[in-house]
Amino acid sequence: MEHTLQTESGCLTYRLERKKVKNINIRIKNGGCISVSAPAKAPIREIERVLLEKETFIRRAQSRITSLEELAPPPPGDDENERCLALMRELVAELYPRFGFADAHIPAIRCRDMTSRWGSCNYVTRSLTFSSRLARLPRRYAEYVAAHELAHLAIHDHSPRFHALVRSVLPDADSRRAEMKRYALTKRGETDE
Repeated sequence: MEHTLQTESGCLTYRLERKKVKNINIRIKNGGCISVSAPAKAPIREIERVLLEKETFIRRAQSRITSLEELAPPPPGDDENERCLALMRELVAELYPRFGFADAHIPAIRCRDMTSRWGSCNYVTRSLTFSSRLARLPRRYAEYVAAHELAHLAIHDHSPRFHALVRSVLPDADSRRAEMKRYALTKRGETDE
């Protein structure tokens, strides 16, 4: 259900969903829409108190998010998976030798429409899967995701050692990672859930 809260700096329109949760949770979705999940018995005044308390965070998050659909929608008839696959094969082939892996065989690479992460690594099967939406981003971000997933072949967690390995290959990895946060990775057409 959609609600509007008047604040000193304007209106906050949010979608409220009652769930079996303990806390009031706020998420900023694609397009900057505010989604709130709250316990079934939480009063509206308590939900809106939390929204007012978090207004600065909400406004900042809304200004950061750029919808990928707005950024560069794929041309009609375009096979985004194929464009992504070509790009990621090139980047992985370029980055793989920098890691100094003993195995000279580059891992298998796949691209598909992923809505919750930019990439994943299966170190058991030595395969990397990437979100086809990387084809829409500036190349430097796709390069960061490739380096991140390649690093998982050596280190399977996100420890300081892992991040040091990524930085050894891409010295500006931390800034690329931070910059990527402004791109929303959500389901196609999702704007308010």
